[in-house]
Amino acid sequence: MFKLLFSVGLVLGVSTMPLRAADDAQLSKYLMSFKCQYCDLTGADLSKKSLQGSDLMNSNLSDAILAGANLEPRKYEKKVAPTNLESANLRRADLSNANLRDALMSNAYLRETDLSSISLIGADLRNANFKDAKLAGANLTRANLSGAKVTAAQLKGAVLCNTILADGTTADSGC
Repeated sequence: MFKLLFSVGLVLGVSTMPLRAADDAQLSKYLMSFKCQYCDLTGADLSKKSLQGSDLMNSNLSDAILAGANLEPRKYEKKVAPTNLESANLRRADLSNANLRDALMSNAYLRETDLSSISLIGADLRNANFKDAKLAGANLTRANLSGAKVTAAQLKGAVLCNTILADGTTADSGC
């Protein structure tokens, strides 16, 4: 039976492998509290959602759609809680036009991620992996990219104003 389905899938150009999707229980937990460390949110559609102050440390968001999402810090009475994506897997995620101002993203895995026109103002991006990421038009003002891997990253039109680069030097383009 599997051979038949596999053959039909090849002929029709349809994948016969199951697609990975976000764990429904973990996704519900996250949407209720904006906290979900070590969660599997693979392929989750969180586009255009207001997700301020999220804590997704060490979570898997590969193939997730966060286009236009607001992930800026959440302001409480006397403190500000930044969005935490430290060590998160965001491979191939769509974060275009998202707001990640002051986000904690050290050691984040952003390979092949669409970060075009994203706001990463003041973000902590130390040791993040941006290999083959799309950062066209991204605003990286005051961001810290120390030790980041930016191999083949597309930075056309990115704002690097008072930005600490991977080698520790400071860039001032687009100020």
